[in-house]
Amino acid sequence: MTPQARAWLCSNLVPLRHAAVRLGREADVESLVAEVRADPASPEDSRLDVLSRALGGPPVVVRGVGDLASGGDLGARLPGGGGGLPAQVTYRCPSLACARQGERTPGGPLPLCALSDEPMTMTAVTQ
Repeated sequence: MTPQARAWLCSNLVPLRHAAVRLGREADVESLVAEVRADPASPEDSRLDVLSRALGGPPVVVRGVGDLASGGDLGARLPGGGGGLPAQVTYRCPSLACARQGERTPGGPLPLCALSDEPMTMTAVTQ
């Protein structure tokens, strides 16, 4: 599965699971999640699209989803490190297996990867 499709899956896993429960197809969703966890390159993007549509969900759209435009670990942008403070902070997939980016409400909980249930990694984005 492409990183963009994994990002789509991570972003839409909760509603897919809810739809699967309503239709009695939880095993289909959990099988796909287990397969992605075991081998992020598998399965094909089309399998996710077929499953989403079968559950009454939207088509899987991966265009326009990509890696961070620029940025790196937050430590690379600390004062005295040559870059100053970051203009923006975002959160990324903890395993770097997908292109999903998350936001955090100030003082709120860290965003979680829906596939691994791990906190997403803070990343500085420069403009």
